[in-house]
Amino acid sequence: MKLDTKNRYAFADGLRGLAALWVVLYHLLHGDHVTQLSNFIGHSLTAILFEYGNLGVPVFFVLSGFVMAVTTNSKTMGLSQSSKFMLRRLVRLSPPYYFSILLSLIAIYVKLRFVDNSIEFPNFANIISHFFYLQEFLGYKEINIVFWTLCYEIQFYLVFSLILFLASNFNQKSLGHYLVIVGFTLLGLLWFIFHQYAGALDAFVNSHKLFLRYWYAFCAGALAGWAITRTHHAFQTYAIAFYVLTLLAGILKSDPFAITAGITALSIHIALQLNKMDSWLNFRYLQLLGLISYSLYLIHNILLGIVARVVRKFLSSGVLADIVVLITCLAACLLFAYWMYVIIEKPVIRMSQKIKY
Repeated sequence: MKLDTKNRYAFADGLRGLAALWVVLYHLLHGDHVTQLSNFIGHSLTAILFEYGNLGVPVFFVLSGFVMAVTTNSKTMGLSQSSKFMLRRLVRLSPPYYFSILLSLIAIYVKLRFVDNSIEFPNFANIISHFFYLQEFLGYKEINIVFWTLCYEIQFYLVFSLILFLASNFNQKSLGHYLVIVGFTLLGLLWFIFHQYAGALDAFVNSHKLFLRYWYAFCAGALAGWAITRTHHAFQTYAIAFYVLTLLAGILKSDPFAITAGITALSIHIALQLNKMDSWLNFRYLQLLGLISYSLYLIHNILLGIVARVVRKFLSSGVLADIVVLITCLAACLLFAYWMYVIIEKPVIRMSQKIKY
């Protein structure tokens, strides 16, 4: 496959690919598919390879903010442009997401019918809420455990489009422009640091899974993207301070999610300053992994249980069996994600790119 690297940063795609793979390994462990292998390699190696794999999510959030900032850096975003920006994101994300919802429902039905009749099939309201990215807000159980991040992504884009609209009312070099950006991003960092003192508001944000919970991670990435064209020393200093404070706050709060977000954003900023965004992590298969990462993220949890169950029918338990399951599951997920990218994602990407803003 010839990789389409036009208008892409290799370092960002490489990070995205590694993050997606890390999430897959995390669910392999927590699905009890590699328990014997985990015991064999020991706690430290298990933690690095599998247990910390959920930290691929803050990498996704930071990269999402970065890409959104980069793609809108030269745009003046009036109300029409901001609306088209949101529409473009929905067109880009939704068809693969809806396809994975369908696959998840089929997998749940098959499991209910032939494996475990005690599980519950999602009701109509739950399914509809998923189609509008509202399941987290409305308190419905996820049809697929990985879908929760999409709810936050949509909220991020909505607020981000508002920032673009407000900031575009000012000249990009004006104080008003910077005050809008700093105000909205600083809100995310302050919320992360001090949310426990917000009382009822904090409880409301948590119960309805609102964007403020992870807004700082998206903002960290956006600041790195904005810093490409906003080269004023004060703004560069603010961006770096934001990453460092995120990292330090994460350390003080013992929050690996924030630590990862801070490190990721700082790494991107450094790569940009050193002009390494096109060379770091620029390996062909890693770039391919980055391209299929969204499909891989959406469908891997569906496939892991199915593939592992089939493979286990031919193997006894043990370390060797776990290794076979690991390899087979990864191969199945990667092949299916590649197919899904080619058949569904690529046409959707072309469709979304026709929406100009």
